[in-house]
Amino acid sequence: PVMPLHLFKIDVLRVTVPLVAFAGTIIYGANAFIPLFLQAVTGVSPTNSGLLLIPIMAGVTIASISTGRLTTRSGTYRHWPILGAVSLTVGMVLLSLMSDSGLGMAAALVGMVFVGLGIGGIMPTCTLATQNAVDWKDLGAASAVITFFRSLGGVVGLAAFGALLNSRITGKVDKDLLRAPREIKNIPDVELRERVLEVLSSGLTFLYKIAIPVAIIVVIIATRLPARPLRQTTGAPTVSSD
Repeated sequence: PVMPLHLFKIDVLRVTVPLVAFAGTIIYGANAFIPLFLQAVTGVSPTNSGLLLIPIMAGVTIASISTGRLTTRSGTYRHWPILGAVSLTVGMVLLSLMSDSGLGMAAALVGMVFVGLGIGGIMPTCTLATQNAVDWKDLGAASAVITFFRSLGGVVGLAAFGALLNSRITGKVDKDLLRAPREIKNIPDVELRERVLEVLSSGLTFLYKIAIPVAIIVVIIATRLPARPLRQTTGAPTVSSD
């Protein structure tokens, strides 16, 4: 087979694979709809909705660099995915409180930071734990397995969250408005505009409420990650010719 099945006999991979898959479901699935919320409900431009995602990237950068340095210093990695999963759960809770109010936007921005910290705590550490647990000859294959299941989780999550949102707004929001969500704020009929905004807002925040139990599953899986000492070598062992 293309994927070496013997890798799944390793206890670390039996945890990191479902961990990145479930985390990928939330990260790729739920976060894809933040720009839609920002454009449709708050009325910001597409450019500004992208800029408002900076808190996620800031969280990822801070967490990945910090966990890498601290792991190198301490030689242990097990607690970082657990803390990352908890941070991801907190982020989903805060994102479920998003609204057009000042407090709701503050909750969204802080939630994005927690989501970023969760991503930075889970993904790089799972890759490190996997590479640390396999033989040198399986290093590339094991790394590819983690990347594959992370992407697979993202595809499933994106499809699932998209289907859930579609089921909540079908027949209630004009499809043309979804192609230009910023125009919703310009609907002249006040009653219609408020109704459309309410449907979209409740539909989008519903996705993050659904993501909360998935994030709790990520926490549970992360607690099962075995702790292994880091390798002290930086290359495959060489065989002496003597």
